[in-house]
Amino acid sequence: GLKDGSVRQLTSGNTFAGQPSWSPDGEKIAFTALREGNWDIYLIRRDGNGLVRLTDHPAQDWYPAWSPDGRRIAFVSSREGSHQLYLMMPDGSNPEKVTQIPGGVERPTFSPDGRLLAFTAYTGEGRGFSAREIHLLSLGTRQLRRITYDGFDQTDLTWCPP
Repeated sequence: GLKDGSVRQLTSGNTFAGQPSWSPDGEKIAFTALREGNWDIYLIRRDGNGLVRLTDHPAQDWYPAWSPDGRRIAFVSSREGSHQLYLMMPDGSNPEKVTQIPGGVERPTFSPDGRLLAFTAYTGEGRGFSAREIHLLSLGTRQLRRITYDGFDQTDLTWCPP
């Protein structure tokens, strides 16, 4: 909603547009859209203007997440096979793959200080969605750590404020 409590539609068309992630300054929204048969990440200003396509790859690009300092956007892509975690600049440049987990990953979210990325990864244990467990990636050292081992489905991650 806007300051006056009203709601404004920012996207249109008979297609999916979702997985929104607000920029830290509250001025832009990164989101996933399915357009012309392709899943990509887009950016739009809060007033609905200035639509920009950030990714343009035949693979599936989705789950955008802004870093707290606004300098990077994490996202998930299948551009090299299984869904892996990537980082890019807010203009879509310099995409960098930062995970290589055979089963794939989804739903990245930055820690409040921007030093860690939490995400769900398919471990290959259990069946179907029950195989997803939470992992942490240190952006400084690129060290990866699995933090859940319970065989239950782990999704929809969020960080508690410090």
